[in-house]
Amino acid sequence: MLWEAVFLFHKCAHTNLATQRVGEQGMHSWSLFNAYHSAYLGARGLMALLGTAVPRINTVTVAIDLFPEPTKKARRPTMAAPEFQEFVIVTSDGDPGQREIWDAFQRTLRQTEAKCWNATVRQNLLGLSFAEISRRRNRFLYTSHFWPLLDLIQDGTAPDFHKLFGTELDVDEQGFLLRLCFSIYYLFDQLMRDLSGYSSVIKKQLEGSRVFASAGVPAISCYSSFVSQVSSIGA
Repeated sequence: MLWEAVFLFHKCAHTNLATQRVGEQGMHSWSLFNAYHSAYLGARGLMALLGTAVPRINTVTVAIDLFPEPTKKARRPTMAAPEFQEFVIVTSDGDPGQREIWDAFQRTLRQTEAKCWNATVRQNLLGLSFAEISRRRNRFLYTSHFWPLLDLIQDGTAPDFHKLFGTELDVDEQGFLLRLCFSIYYLFDQLMRDLSGYSSVIKKQLEGSRVFASAGVPAISCYSSFVSQVSSIGA
C-alpha cells in the first residue's frame, strides 16, 4: 500500500501539472476535466498512504483498513477478547463507484489529524458533500450541450485561468474542480514532505515528483498562487 501511495503521488503530481499546462494554453474548461482526475488520483493515494485502499486481488475487489478503530469493550471483557483487530479486509461484490471512493476519502480524512496539514484546507474538503463531487465531472461526458466556460471555440486568457480557482471550495463555483485538485495535492504534498523527514526513500520520491521538481517554473504558477493564498488563511 505504501508503494501504491507513492506511485499515486506521482500520478497526482503529473496530472496536476498537465491540468495547469492545458489551462495556461487557454483551454480552461478541459483543464477542469483533467483537474478532477488529478484530484481523484490524489484522493486514492492519500487513502493508501493513511492505510485505506480498495485494490483488486484476483478479480475480487476488497477494502483494506490497516488501522481500524478499536472495538467497543464489552461490559465484562475477557483476556481472550482482543481489544482491536490488526487490520480489516472486506470483500465487495463489485468495483466501488467514484461516489463511494469520495465517501471513503472523507471518512479517512475525518479520522486523521496530521499536524503537518493546513487545517483550513482539510476542513474545506470535509465540508463537501461527497455525492456532489463527481457530478461536476460527469456533466462533461453525459450532458451533450454542457460546457462550463466560454472557451469552447476560442481560447481563454492566462490571467482568467489564474483567477479560476477562486477563494473557496464550493461545488457551485466555476473553478471548483481546479481548487479541488489543488487542495488534495496540497495535503498529499504536505504529508509526503513530513514523511520525507523520517525516510530517505520518501524524500527521494518527493524530490523527483513533477510539481516539486518544477518549483518556480511558470507552468505551476497557478498552483503556487493557490498555496500562497491558503498559507495566509490558516495553517
